[in-house]
Amino acid sequence: MYGRVEGGGPVFSIGVAFWGAAEAAAGARSRAARTVAMHVREGMARLYRRLPPAERREQLARAALEVAAADGYAAFSLDDVAERAGVTRNLVYHYFPRGRLDLFLAALDAAGQELTAGWVTDPVVPLDQRVAANFRQMMEHAAGPSAAWSIHRQARTMPDPEVRALTRRYVDQVVSNIALNNTGTADPPALVQLAIEGFVSYAELALDEARERSLDRDRVMGLLARTLIATIEAAQDL
Repeated sequence: MYGRVEGGGPVFSIGVAFWGAAEAAAGARSRAARTVAMHVREGMARLYRRLPPAERREQLARAALEVAAADGYAAFSLDDVAERAGVTRNLVYHYFPRGRLDLFLAALDAAGQELTAGWVTDPVVPLDQRVAANFRQMMEHAAGPSAAWSIHRQARTMPDPEVRALTRRYVDQVVSNIALNNTGTADPPALVQLAIEGFVSYAELALDEARERSLDRDRVMGLLARTLIATIEAAQDL
């Protein structure tokens, strides 16, 4: 096909040149691949060293929060969390030995902190302004909904005792804040506390429904404010 090769004719010379160039190109690609792999390993090593344990755990919890909010507890995986955080699955297990449950609890804890942060209870601020600010914060989370809101709403329906206990801790914090603003004490009588707990459950559901139905936010906030006042007054009158 390539003709006679005796005497080193032109066809032979072209073939030698071709294969020499091909080998050089292959060698260059191989060196480039090794260089890229080396940089990736060095970059990952620097990433692992860069974060102290507490920060790494917080990073993984945040990644789990985003993944579980999007996929739901039943579907979210350690591989997805590891990919979002830019780490290996083994590193995730190092910080969360029980896997998905530990990760979800960490995500739920982060969600609870986010949802309860910034509640206004300063008595110097007029009550109507405190109530409006706190309902506005709830509505902003529900309207998205935010990842924190999605995780909290999932946890409300989960039977796992650890999930329920952690959810209850943050719900109790909201109940205490509402009681402090509206009754002057974070530890009101049992019937008033029960009434506020019921109101919180109602408010969460109402905010979800308002989002789904695209209802006017100001009117929904007005409804919640009036319902809260009536609920507490009814409990106090009994």
